Amino acid sequence: MQCGSHGLDISEFLTQEIKAYCDKLYEFPDSERLFPIVCEAVQHKMVRHIQKSGVRRIRVHDIRHSACAYLAHQGVAPMVIKERMGHKDIKITLNTYGHLYPNEQKKVADMLNRKRNEASNQYHRLSRWY
Repeated sequence: MQCGSHGLDISEFLTQEIKAYCDKLYEFPDSERLFPIVCEAVQHKMVRHIQKSGVRRIRVHDIRHSACAYLAHQGVAPMVIKERMGHKDIKITLNTYGHLYPNEQKKVADMLNRKRNEASNQYHRLSRWY
């Protein structure tokens, strides 16, 4: 399922949860926003619950950063994160989240060694026939 102004694909489990929520609504018009709450209202509720629980205060925007960090940690390509977050330029994504990607230099060196060894082994097998 796609949602939002970005044509964002969402997971099947989330699609089912949204459909179940919509089914509970009585004659919900297609022209209305499903969740008409604004960021400030979410922040207000978060502050109230944070104070009750005693955990460290965060902003709603910090949840967005956490989601990006999670995606980066899962190996999602920066270009995909850029699209999901609606960044206009990949530089925004890379400058903000690039440090979360592990250094891939060792993997590249290992891959090149492996490919060279494979090619060398293949060459030695073929040279026995000549």
